[in-house]
Amino acid sequence: MNAEKVRLARSAAYLTAQTVVSIISGIVYFAFAARLLPTIADLGKVSAITMFSGLILTVLIFALPSAVSKYYSELLGKGLSSDASGVAYIGFKIGTLLAIIGSGFCLLFAPYISLIFFGSEAEAFFFRLLSLDILVVFISQFSSSVLYGSQKFKELSISSIISNSVKTAATISFLLLGFGISGIIFGWIIADFLYLCLSLLFCRETMRKMHGSFPLFTLLKYSMPIYGSNILGYLQSTIDRYIVLGLVGAQILGVYSPATTAVLYVSSLPGSLASAIFPRASGLFGKGDMHGIMRTTNVASRYSAIIYSPMAFGLAATALPTIDLFAGSRYVEGSPALTIMAAASVVLSIHHVVCTYIASIGKTFVFFVSQLAAIVACSFISILFVPQFGATGAAIGRCALILVNFLTMLLYVKSEIRDLIDWRCFFASLTTSFIMSIFVFIFVWSYYSKYLLPAYIFVGGFVYVIMLKALKIINNADLELLIAFVPQRLKGIAYRFGRFLT
Repeated sequence: MNAEKVRLARSAAYLTAQTVVSIISGIVYFAFAARLLPTIADLGKVSAITMFSGLILTVLIFALPSAVSKYYSELLGKGLSSDASGVAYIGFKIGTLLAIIGSGFCLLFAPYISLIFFGSEAEAFFFRLLSLDILVVFISQFSSSVLYGSQKFKELSISSIISNSVKTAATISFLLLGFGISGIIFGWIIADFLYLCLSLLFCRETMRKMHGSFPLFTLLKYSMPIYGSNILGYLQSTIDRYIVLGLVGAQILGVYSPATTAVLYVSSLPGSLASAIFPRASGLFGKGDMHGIMRTTNVASRYSAIIYSPMAFGLAATALPTIDLFAGSRYVEGSPALTIMAAASVVLSIHHVVCTYIASIGKTFVFFVSQLAAIVACSFISILFVPQFGATGAAIGRCALILVNFLTMLLYVKSEIRDLIDWRCFFASLTTSFIMSIFVFIFVWSYYSKYLLPAYIFVGGFVYVIMLKALKIINNADLELLIAFVPQRLKGIAYRFGRFLT
């Protein structure tokens, strides 16, 4: 078995484990927040505060952590460890400066920010409190970029898993004590500070060796197209919520939030799988091995499709019990929105792989074009449908955004697309997952109870595995990778399960 292939699989597993814990922690946190906050509008306000936090981080960080990861891993791939240290050093210096600027802005202009988002200065305290969290998050972006460029995925996962667990416990505790929205922000501060401390601890050897310099112009030249793309990406992830907040208010935004949160958590999985191959692809690009990059992305797209397709369609089929169980019955009005967005998100399994390939070869301008087209499509459709259909209208707009962005990226790489993506596996898993979702949907509507959600998931998983076997999607190479990947004590079980599928 190719050792590099197994190593990449382990890297993906670490990032996936991190994402899974983040999803579980987020679900638990959201379930308590949706119930313990006094009104649906309060949940909408928390969503708006999160939107502002993402805005200031996106605008002021200039996408420099991406450039640090890119050049740090690329220079290590070329054997230039001294130059790589210079990249880390300049990254930490700039990160500290930007953290002070971002936090200071939030602290000084809190009343005006509150006025813009909530129509009054009464909630200014929330943004003053948020300034502490922004200070920590900015710096941790750069410590994470060094770990990521070093391919220390295990350390990244440990930091994230611990901080997410603490964030969930802290926010729930403060909510139970009656701190409301302030308690949620307090929980963010504690958990993000812990993440920063852990990531710096894992970076200590790199930090001891940091010296020299690296041209800031080179970092900016790489990051500026990504920066423009990130701004558009931020708008892409929030434009529907801004339109909902502006046109129909915080109440409907509160109804819409559980649906967007559920899709966000689940769709983060293919992103983590694709992220694992970015340092590897950048290193191969540094060596001029384009064939190796194509081989890596093709394998990644295969497993991303097999894993994510059933999750997307399964979430679409169980939208009603999912929202009913985890957010509460007062939010079930948003279940049609969840169905629409979850089904459309199935293309993300290969979309993220294509984005990773483009980022690794430095052709980042296409991100700007694709996201701009997607935002225009989403804005037009959302403005058209939100006043009439509320949360469901916003979901239709987000569906258009996902598909337009995806198709634009495919057009850009059309000459390499056959080698980049395992299309046979993608369409096979798509078909299998769709059939599975029909079975689950019938089961949900025949025997509905929010407490039967685990049973719906089990039925969906069982049908999907049987379909994988019937269509012979899993092959001997997949079996070899599975056996090489799992710990020694599980190899027997993995072999028997793999032989059943093949």
